[in-house]
Amino acid sequence: MDFSWYDMEWLRQPHDATIYLQLESEEVERVKFTTKLMLEKFILKYKDVLTKQEMSFLQKNRQRPGVPLFYILPKLHKNPVVGRPIVAGHSWVTVGCSKLLTSYFKKLLPKFPNILKDSTTLIKILETTTFSDDVVLCTLDVISLYTNIPVEHAIEVLKQVIQENLELFPTPDLPKMLIEMLEFVLKNNIMEYKGMVFKQIFGIAMGTPLAPVLANLYLAFLERILAEKADEKGIRWPTLYKRFIDDCFIVYEGQKNQLLQFINLFNSLVSSITLSLESFGISANFLDLTIYKGNRFMREGKLDLKIYQKPLNKYLYLPFNTDHPTHCKKSFVTSELRRYVKGSSDHSVYTTVSTLFYSRLLKRGYPDDIICEWFQTVQYSNRMNYLFKQDEETSLVETEVEEEEESNFKDNFPRYENSKPLIYKVQYNQRIQRLDLASVFKQTVEDHRSSSVSFKAITEDLKPLICFTRGTNLGQSLIKARTIQESG
Repeated sequence: MDFSWYDMEWLRQPHDATIYLQLESEEVERVKFTTKLMLEKFILKYKDVLTKQEMSFLQKNRQRPGVPLFYILPKLHKNPVVGRPIVAGHSWVTVGCSKLLTSYFKKLLPKFPNILKDSTTLIKILETTTFSDDVVLCTLDVISLYTNIPVEHAIEVLKQVIQENLELFPTPDLPKMLIEMLEFVLKNNIMEYKGMVFKQIFGIAMGTPLAPVLANLYLAFLERILAEKADEKGIRWPTLYKRFIDDCFIVYEGQKNQLLQFINLFNSLVSSITLSLESFGISANFLDLTIYKGNRFMREGKLDLKIYQKPLNKYLYLPFNTDHPTHCKKSFVTSELRRYVKGSSDHSVYTTVSTLFYSRLLKRGYPDDIICEWFQTVQYSNRMNYLFKQDEETSLVETEVEEEEESNFKDNFPRYENSKPLIYKVQYNQRIQRLDLASVFKQTVEDHRSSSVSFKAITEDLKPLICFTRGTNLGQSLIKARTIQESG
């Protein structure tokens, strides 16, 4: 794939006048100035609603002047290959508001039972549910969801959802502030490619932090309307309906033409939102799972599961000879094994996928004895614990750790609860790990305190702390939001 394909895809997407409006250079500067000014006025207007931390966060982000860069991720699994438009909005003025809205709107997701958090959530449901013999397994996809969501309708939907759940937003004027912030984020998206700047006038920008949560809530609202209309028209509702953003998994009792009626009803709700049927049968690939009617289904009525691995996956795992700490490599291996255990309803299925994993690790330089040692720490017999008990234990441990860290911080820094410790930042590598930098840094600080009265006065209540930073990896070096043309 070369630049010619990339440029052709670029001509196909941002030059769609129904979605993007090209700006002249003077318009770009005006948009940058007015967007920043709008944020400043917004912060001033809601200074009594925003917390101190939120105020500080938004003020920090209002200094971001960079126009987001547009790039395309090729969907290689599609035939023909098409591109997914991404707007790298991490440097745009609205990013702070987008992140803040995400933290608030996440509270609404549990109100909609159709929304899946991840594949493990679906596995738990399938492990505790039995189905009749004649069910059909289906997957559906919402076509180009983000860029097809009408902004005005999305704002109205969120207004209604927030109004229905005011107990989650008890602060006076908070709901009003969130809606105004939502309008600010959704109506001020611009992007640049090859010196050309466009304003998005329809849909949600893929790349703003808010997009996944907003899309999830928007579809969940439509699904609620769909259920009411299906009941009115006597259209069969699926036995099980679960969705991960724009991908749906359905267990259906009925004929294909009945399911198509259901899909057509959904597609009649909003003209730009289209649901398409991807698969219909006794097996379905959904997220990282293959769900099928196998031996367990025939015995117990519970659907069978195995790990789905995409044909294009090259399994280029982190090589063993990298400078990553050993515990990071072990964590990657054991986490992957636990995922295989949870996604395998039969021990033989787990044995097959874990054996493939073993051979792939060998190819990436992992020593045989170390692989065997790490593999022994994960047992298929613990599957139910991994699925149902580990989440509870993890949640409890995380809470205890957070409380302990907060207590330790206050004990160590009684006069500086809101300040930082004395930090020395150094880029991590395995050679650095072998040095006792913490002791060296602590001794250096003590030496300076002994020789400098002013240094001692400033730092005497601060605890020396080594902070490791990550160096630039290969992916960061190779992947850029801006393409670089060869000279000549």
